[in-house]
Amino acid sequence: MCCVSSDYTTSSVGKKGKSGLRVNGVMDNSGGDRIRGGRREEKESEPSGIKKGCLSMLASVQEGMGYCKAFVVGKGKKLTARNEEEATEADLQTAKMEVDAADAAEHTKNQLRHHHFN
Repeated sequence: MCCVSSDYTTSSVGKKGKSGLRVNGVMDNSGGDRIRGGRREEKESEPSGIKKGCLSMLASVQEGMGYCKAFVVGKGKKLTARNEEEATEADLQTAKMEVDAADAAEHTKNQLRHHHFN
């Protein structure tokens, strides 16, 4: 009937123990941490979630700018190429710059996923 009472009684939904509130197998401590499957998960505060989102978007914008830079540099070198070999080198440099931009953005996003903001 009742979810949880203030004493140590058990109900159909959850029970209260000394360490915190357990509801459907999930321990919720008053500090905002959750224990799920024996592993402690910290709830992300709203400002840190916004910060992560903005930094992730910045990484994506930088990746897009890297692609634009690669395109412009590649086209410029291809237009000024004196022979087929220089044109091929321009294409290869463009592809390398695009890969570098994607790798840098992926690295930044991986760091954001594994970093905990305070």
